This record gives sequence, structure tokens and C-alpha cells, in this order.
Amino acid sequence: GVLLYHMLTGQPPFQAPDGNIVALMYQHLEKTPPSLQAFNPNLSAAIESVVIKALAKQPDDRFESARALALAFQSAVERSEPVDWPLTHTKIPQPPTRTETLPPTPPYAREPGTTEVATRSLLRRPRVLIALLLLIALAAALTLLNQPDRRQVPIPVVIADMTGTAETVQPDEAMIAQAQAVLGADGFIAYITCNTTSEYHARQAREMGDFAAAYGLDYRVYDSDNSMARQIPLIERARVEGAVGLMVCPLDPDLLDETLRDVDQADVPLVLMNGDMQSYGGVLIAGDDYLMGLAAGRAAGQIIRDERDGQARVVVLDYPDLPQIVTRADGLVDGVLEFAPQAEIIGRYLGGTAENGQRSIASLIADEVAFEAVVSINDAGAFGAIEALAAADFAPDSVIVTSVDAEALAREYIARGYFMRASVDVGRERFSRAGVDAMVLLLASEPLPEKILVPPGDVVGG
Repeated sequence: GVLLYHMLTGQPPFQAPDGNIVALMYQHLEKTPPSLQAFNPNLSAAIESVVIKALAKQPDDRFESARALALAFQSAVERSEPVDWPLTHTKIPQPPTRTETLPPTPPYAREPGTTEVATRSLLRRPRVLIALLLLIALAAALTLLNQPDRRQVPIPVVIADMTGTAETVQPDEAMIAQAQAVLGADGFIAYITCNTTSEYHARQAREMGDFAAAYGLDYRVYDSDNSMARQIPLIERARVEGAVGLMVCPLDPDLLDETLRDVDQADVPLVLMNGDMQSYGGVLIAGDDYLMGLAAGRAAGQIIRDERDGQARVVVLDYPDLPQIVTRADGLVDGVLEFAPQAEIIGRYLGGTAENGQRSIASLIADEVAFEAVVSINDAGAFGAIEALAAADFAPDSVIVTSVDAEALAREYIARGYFMRASVDVGRERFSRAGVDAMVLLLASEPLPEKILVPPGDVVGG
């Protein structure tokens, strides 16, 4: 990292007046290096981020190997605008193969003891020796790397502020062939998941892989495991490893802003499985979240009207970090009150995952808060709620639970009458196909609307 910084800026990252080694050591331990762009405005933010990571104070925050550093640096250079720098190129000789024979050392004329004196002089300058050894190691690592194919990826054509439907986004054979050509032998499509623990997201990741395989396209999954912070390094890792197109299930759009701006600037084909965010030059795959929630809420409202004379205290399981999910929760509330206007919405509580749903409902039970219905933005949160209800010995018919997703377990619970009474099929497979189809068209440089709407499915149960 120090050598890269020096080579790119013309000076080391830290300097001490009068060669004060203690001051220099303090800066290395405590100070952040000055911005590279302050000394060399030709450098891109991507290149600077690689060097700064290599200079991280904690070893675990740096690259795990010279190869990883070299790949990241090469990727950053390729994603940067070309500039005419006044560079002096020095060719590094390739190491000989096993079948070659090194030429004999030329008989240089030396004064007696010259070699020993030079060696002692070098050893008295440890920083020079360390720098030389590091430079040799970095050069060797770069030499050993296999150079990837430099394919030309067409610039995606996305029509801003235009909305289309999934039915209109279907590639033909010529478009599929073009996408295959763009990926080449080692390119692939990367999918950065929200998680692979819920049935919905796990099946969606698998379905996308099936659709990509049917098109003859390499596809790889990078699992965020519900970690918002993890998505940023996963996106960067996918790009370093050769991803030509990115598909992302964003957990926190605001947190991903800088990373997705970089993706946009590099003209990387991008599909976002979220319709309520900035597109960053890509395509948004969206369902009507309000209608999904409205359908699940209506199902609960009708049951409350028919079985409880319209009277019930209702818990809403929400996920406030995602605006489109909040919109879905709004639909839940409106749907309940449409058919059971006398119902009482006692509050919105954290759901979205089984763990969140279980904790929220268990806490309400522990606080002796009475309720007769739970409406959830997804099945995962509902499953956690049911777990808490069962653990507290609630009778399966004592609480009405409705939700969105219509996963297999939800369908089983509905059939058994085990708490769950209805769930809305969001058309997950349609989402999966629409995402892959959109990526194929982006790779083929076909024009696409900025947002593609996927219609919701039917209500199961109710």
C-alpha cells in the first residue's frame, strides 16, 4: 500500500520533519493518509479506495493476499476514465520457465571486498531494503496473475422515468446470444441476495439461477445474510471476481448509495429487486407493495367481520428500514379497516424475519398486551409470531394471522387452520424471471424502462 501510494502520488503517505523516526511511526499508527487525489487529480475514487484499504491500520481490514490486492487494483484501473499520464514505463523481465537456463553471471571486474561493502551499506538502510523486497514481491504477484479477457460490455440503455410490465420484457434468441457473447468464457451475472434463509429469498435465488442456466449464462449468488453492511463488500468482491452484470436485493438503499453510484459510473448492467429507490442507471423490478398489503389486510378484515363481529385488536408486523415495505404495511392497515372499521390497530412492531416477529410478539405477550389478530408484511415475520404464540400456549384458532408471500409452510398452516388464515402470493417466480430477463436485455444493449412492474398473485386461504 505504501509503495502504491508513493508511485501514484510521487511521495510517501507519511513524512516526518528532519527524519524524525518517532514522528513517522506515530503517523503510521494513528493518522489517516492524505487523499491521493490531492496530489494526483487523475486518480479515480476507485483507485484511491484500493490503496487506502491496503494502508488500513488493522491487518484484517487489508487485502487478504497480494493477488487480491492486484485484482482489486486492476479492476479499479479498468473502471476508471483513461488519462494521458506522463509515465515512464519500466519493463519487468518475466521469470524463466523450468526449461530455460539462466545465463552465467558476467565476470564484472570488482575491487576486493566491493560486494561485501555494498551489502553492509544496504543493510544499514533497512527502509530501503524493505521497500525493495516489497516491490519485488508485488511485481512477482502481478506477473503470476492470469490476465482476464478484456471484453467490451455494451452500455445499458435505460429510459428514465418510464414504467413497463414484466410481460413486455422477454428476450428473443438473438438477444440471448448477444448476452452470452458479452459474458464470454469467464464472465458471469452476480446476484447479491437479501438472505438465503427465508423460503422466499432462497427460492428466488435458486429460480434466478435456473432461468440464467436456461439461457446459457453463468450466474453466482453472494449471500448478504440480512446484513446491510455486508452488501457493500459483496458487490465489490463480485466485481473484482469478474461479474459483468449485477443483480441486487438491497437491504438499505441509503447505505448502498456510494457503491451503486460507482456501479452507475462504470456503466455496469444493474438490476435492483426493489421498486422504491433510485435506479443508478439500472432497472428496478417492482411489485405493487401497497396492493399486496391491501389484499392481506382485506383477508384479515373479512375474517374479523365474519367471525368476530368486526371487533379485534390487531398487531401489524412492519419493517421500517425499507420504505416499500412500510407502504405494504400501510396496505395491511387499510385492508383491515376497509372490512372491519371498528377494529383497533394497537401498533406497528418489527417483523420481516422470523426472529424479529418472534421477539415482537413474545414481548407483547410478556407485557400482557391483548390482541386477536396479527397482520404481517411477509410470511417470515408471521412464522416468528406463530412460534411465540405457540410457546405461550395460545390456541391455534384464538389469533388470526394473515401475511404476504404464500410460502409452502404458510400454505400448510392455512390448510391445517394453525393460526395462519391467509397469505398473498406475490408472484415470486414472476419477479425472478423478470429480473433475469431484464439483465439479458441490458447485456444485449436493448432499451428498457427504468421500472418494470410485476403483478401480485392470488390470495391463498381467507
